[in-house]
Amino acid sequence: MRYDYRGAQVLVDYAHNPEGLTGLLEVATRLRRTGRIALVLGQAGNRPTADITALADTAARFRPDFIVIKEIESMLRGRAPGEVPTILHAALRRAGVPESALVLELSELGAVQRALQWSRSGDVLVLPVHDRAVRDATLALLGNAPTG
Repeated sequence: MRYDYRGAQVLVDYAHNPEGLTGLLEVATRLRRTGRIALVLGQAGNRPTADITALADTAARFRPDFIVIKEIESMLRGRAPGEVPTILHAALRRAGVPESALVLELSELGAVQRALQWSRSGDVLVLPVHDRAVRDATLALLGNAPTG
């Protein structure tokens, strides 16, 4: 779903694997005219470490200007709190993403809020939101009907 938020375009999707994230970031790249791209990035804890790393590698290939690494509190699924964000952070750094482009948020909704606060007119925000309640809260924050 695509929304307008204070002049930024916001893509809300479930993209939870490298293929889905690739498609979403390709759309974001096409939508960006002169603005920046932000990405909220997280993964469920029951995924193998290699799959979590592959998701980070996919994100890094697109070189977003800002990445909020999130914890999906409702999807720890056997991992310790903070473990998945730590894996993502390390993989993003290994892939060459500068530390200055990364922010850690241990709440999925908090990650969405950080991206929205960072945005300005012309930006494209990529928000793969996984928890149903967080998705509902995100849509309420966006406060309007999809634009596309």
